[in-house]
Amino acid sequence: MGEWQQVALTWSRATNTLRLYHNGKEVNYTSQDLGAGTPQDDADYPFTIGARGALGPVTFLNGLLDDLRLYNRPLTAQEITRSVRLLRLAPTGAAS
Repeated sequence: MGEWQQVALTWSRATNTLRLYHNGKEVNYTSQDLGAGTPQDDADYPFTIGARGALGPVTFLNGLLDDLRLYNRPLTAQEITRSVRLLRLAPTGAAS
């Protein structure tokens, strides 16, 4: 608690798979079929960060988000590990 943490989630359209990382290390996950592999209609499945509710009761993140990044491609494990190293070396408020 009170310490910087990095969480990264990647999704590959080509393989329709998710990968979850915590502080640059891949977390064990269960491979699963995520559906057709096509984007869902935003009207039915809105994209949210810091809240959950599409499949049950609405819950919100009890914490702060900082340095949120979205990419148009899945990052490699090496890129995620490198980003953790860069952010940890950057002075407070000066992430690269």
